[in-house]
Amino acid sequence: PSPVGATSADLNASFSTDGHSRGPFALPYGASVSTWIVTAAGTVRLVDNPSFNADLVGGARILNLSVDTHVTGPLGRRHARSASDTNVDGILGVRSTAMLGHGFSLVGYGDVGTGASQATWQALGALEYSFNETVTAAAGYRYLGYQFDGGSTTKRLSLAGPILGVSFRF
Repeated sequence: PSPVGATSADLNASFSTDGHSRGPFALPYGASVSTWIVTAAGTVRLVDNPSFNADLVGGARILNLSVDTHVTGPLGRRHARSASDTNVDGILGVRSTAMLGHGFSLVGYGDVGTGASQATWQALGALEYSFNETVTAAAGYRYLGYQFDGGSTTKRLSLAGPILGVSFRF
């Protein structure tokens, strides 16, 4: 294993809804939210032995959030609004791997950061299986959260759920 390395992760998500308001006019409306998040970081190996390793992680997380809304009034006039914001936060974290044997390992990752947001944090736990020195598959759970300051329209953002992945080392 290399004492110095790099890591990156990204996430894309989109949500939308359309419908009609309640009441005598039943006005059509719609809204969509889309986001992409990229984390790019460097690593330094702190612990390196055959059964366990740990890396210090430092870098940046970039978040882009876009919101589009529209409503059509009773006379057929459409009103639309769009907003988009990008923020960058510095992050610091730890990634560790415990080898279980027969190609299996447990991976833990956590980071915290701040910058354009008040705070951002991420936690990940996964079971990995190495097919060989080049290809590894993982299954686990990831949580990513943001807290924004009082001047922001969005106060909190969190994304959580199961993860599946394959990595290739060169």
